[in-house]
Amino acid sequence: MKLKEFINDNKSAFEEDLPLGLWEKIDAKLSEQKRFNISFNNKILRIAAGIVICVGIGYWFGKSGKSNESQFSEYVSENKSMMVFTHQIKEKQESLQELTQENPELGKAFVSEIGELQTNFEFLEEQLKTNPNHDQIIEAMIQNLKWQLELLEKQTTIAKKFENKSIM
Repeated sequence: MKLKEFINDNKSAFEEDLPLGLWEKIDAKLSEQKRFNISFNNKILRIAAGIVICVGIGYWFGKSGKSNESQFSEYVSENKSMMVFTHQIKEKQESLQELTQENPELGKAFVSEIGELQTNFEFLEEQLKTNPNHDQIIEAMIQNLKWQLELLEKQTTIAKKFENKSIM
């Protein structure tokens, strides 16, 4: 409060009358000096803005394109391993069908067991289309194919044992 009172009491001491014509003198001196003035044409500004936008978009696509390329190459390599597993599974299924021709009930039981894994695989394929986490889904698909292959190998072993018993 003391500061406010001091300022109010001594307000007149802080005020100073300016000499007449001071602002005119300042303005005259300023107009005498050459001012650094940049004048842009609207057309130049539009071209510059367009270039900046194009460079920005090119940079963004270039940056995101590299990550997409690496994801694509990973997907292709994983897809190759999935193709190898599917080929092996088809071969095992064909040999298993030949082994279970004489025992159709055993073949039906085998088909129902492998059918559950195939249904899960098809569900994962549908999820791959909509889910953004492709890596985990692809890993799950490959794991599913491995399980199908293991199951078919066990079923083939069982079918061979049944075939050997029926031959004896």
